[in-house]
Amino acid sequence: MSALTATLQELSRDVDHLLATHVVDIDSGMPLSGITNDPTLDAIASAASYAQVVKANANALRFLGMDPQATEDIVITTRTFYVLIRLLGTGHYLSVMMGKQASLGLTRSLMGKYAARLQEAIPR
Repeated sequence: MSALTATLQELSRDVDHLLATHVVDIDSGMPLSGITNDPTLDAIASAASYAQVVKANANALRFLGMDPQATEDIVITTRTFYVLIRLLGTGHYLSVMMGKQASLGLTRSLMGKYAARLQEAIPR
């Protein structure tokens, strides 16, 4: 098991109501590793699709004259789940999809706790 997968497994145990989590390459949209707890979701496709959201966010910040790396988190809410996206350097991001019962604040804090370890575990 890779260090990246092992770290994602640790994160998944800490996040209540976790549906899926992935580390994704922004340019290609390809997940490098991930965990899905709900077999009815195509979590890999959705995690890859969020690459477009990350790119659109970066473009919007550039139009505002801001550094795209100023983004801490991107939050997507639906009727049934939340998605939190955190940049891991300039080329990757962590996505966490969780049920609406989950705590956004706690999950955001946990993502921060694991970010450096995940970034270090990304294959070069």
